[in-house]
Amino acid sequence: MRVLWFSLVALILTGGTWLRAGETPPSPDSLFLEGSALYNQTNYPAAEAKFLELLDAGYRQGEVWFNLGNCQIKQGRTGEAILSYRRAELALPRDPDVEANLRFARRSTGAAVVDYSWWIDLGMMVSQRHWQALTTGSYWLAALLWVGGLLYTPARTVLFRGAVVAGLGLVLSLGGQAAWWQWHHHPEAVVVEKNLRTRFAPMDDATLAFALPEGSTVVVEDRAGEWVRVRSGADSGWVRQSAVPMVAPWTNPH
Repeated sequence: MRVLWFSLVALILTGGTWLRAGETPPSPDSLFLEGSALYNQTNYPAAEAKFLELLDAGYRQGEVWFNLGNCQIKQGRTGEAILSYRRAELALPRDPDVEANLRFARRSTGAAVVDYSWWIDLGMMVSQRHWQALTTGSYWLAALLWVGGLLYTPARTVLFRGAVVAGLGLVLSLGGQAAWWQWHHHPEAVVVEKNLRTRFAPMDDATLAFALPEGSTVVVEDRAGEWVRVRSGADSGWVRQSAVPMVAPWTNPH
């Protein structure tokens, strides 16, 4: 169980909505520590409720998703745990604890994973917000150095070279953001039901297609009412959307 310290200021910056007239809002610190204490007491349902309360309030950082996944896997809900770990991984790329728990959970169910192209995998090794920050910083640094070189002749060569380096950083960051855009364009979802069977059409009486182990990662290709068509490797089939929550809830299939 990972214990971190939070602040009310951070919650407000992330859009938290705890404040109500006549109420004293619980602090993120206290909720997180209460959840951690309950987890250590093996009261996993109560601990899960605390972390869900943090998420519902808008505090959706990777550490919260990670600890939520720990609670879920302890209760035998491996598919939901994999979903939470995957969300944590997107916020905390390369985190060894997240990667280890996600790998363990997937192996326990034989879950399938999406095989992305190398450049998407490479781009997603850095979080989206970090790519965005690098893009902004590189752009303004390149512009300032270039203008500085035009205005200050004695250091023109050095400043122009710095502008070129910053420009390369800008190109790199744009490539990273393009990888994330491609990932969002083909929404990823996780199977949270055991022994899920896909169908050839979005109907309960349609012919069964192929099975998906719990915790498998799939790509959502289409939607028809409460049904979505998912792809796993070269196979595609229809399942109810409730069986495959999207990793990033803000994305929608096209």
